[in-house]
Amino acid sequence: MSSKTGLLTAVHLANIGSTLAATRKYALGTLYVQLHPSFIEVARPPAFGKFIASVYQSSPTVLGAGVDLRFLVSSLKARELVTLREKIDYHFFDYPLGSSEDRGKLQLQDSQVIELGTKPFEIDGAGLQDGGKMFGNVVLGGTFDRLHGGHKVLLTQAVLLAKERMVVGVTDENMIKSKKLWELILPVEQRIAEVREFLECIDSSLKYEVVPISDPFGPTATDPNMDMIVVSTETARGGAKVNELRTKNGLNQLEVHTIELLDDESTVDDKEDKISSSNQRMDLLGTRLKPRQHKPHLSPKPYIIGLVGGVASGKSKMAERFQKLGAGVIDCDKIAHELYEPGEECYQAVVNNFG
Repeated sequence: MSSKTGLLTAVHLANIGSTLAATRKYALGTLYVQLHPSFIEVARPPAFGKFIASVYQSSPTVLGAGVDLRFLVSSLKARELVTLREKIDYHFFDYPLGSSEDRGKLQLQDSQVIELGTKPFEIDGAGLQDGGKMFGNVVLGGTFDRLHGGHKVLLTQAVLLAKERMVVGVTDENMIKSKKLWELILPVEQRIAEVREFLECIDSSLKYEVVPISDPFGPTATDPNMDMIVVSTETARGGAKVNELRTKNGLNQLEVHTIELLDDESTVDDKEDKISSSNQRMDLLGTRLKPRQHKPHLSPKPYIIGLVGGVASGKSKMAERFQKLGAGVIDCDKIAHELYEPGEECYQAVVNNFG
């Protein structure tokens, strides 16, 4: 059964949890959420940052982990409902369409219209906190490996703050080797493409520059046309370092906007207590990442499985498990050490060459 795509137009912020939960039975793969453009009359885009972050945090529980949730920020900047190029199977509303003037403005012929709420159309900005002013040019950076809720919050809040241009630095291979299970991090080209696709999806009005970076500063070290940097609580010191370097280089100081990290409810000891790509990579362990390639030039037997990884990554433990299942195990570490024992041919060759 193929997954479906839904678009929710919402006005009742206080009921967003129950509204999202009501979409679960439609087997969605992707759910787009747009807050009605009438919210422009009661609040500026940055005011919705914390609300959107809270929804992303609760979405795995409310919607299920397999749903790609995306807030369409453009509806909060333009006075019109979003029209998606993608086919929408279900168009949800948390109010009766008859209580608003929206029906005549929407292209609903290809979608099944579902009214999830009975409360009449009414814009209520109560509870929204002032998100501060907007800036022409906003910058942020990160690894952005396999976009998750934390990434979406960071990117979405930056988009809410930007009026014209947004620069995103994506760490290349030189900067990822200190990360947990860095070997599983996607290629930088793929991560850049995924970030750009997400940004252009949620707000196509901005100019985006998504570039690889090989040091912690990236374009912030030289670009004079930047106004604000968005950081997380984990990287807040980086914002100060960026401003130190910009002062040294004769550039303007950047306003620093800090975003709180989303908590992860996982109880696994080795996992971080925040929603992170490291936790996602841990979940990938033991799964097939690439399809098996047919290699007719190789003998089908014996079937060889190579175990690779850093120190204490679990190679020996996995070898023990395979051995209990009847597999023959060749411990290359032990064999290599034995070759260098006194009296062995390899040992003597080393002595002859190096003394």
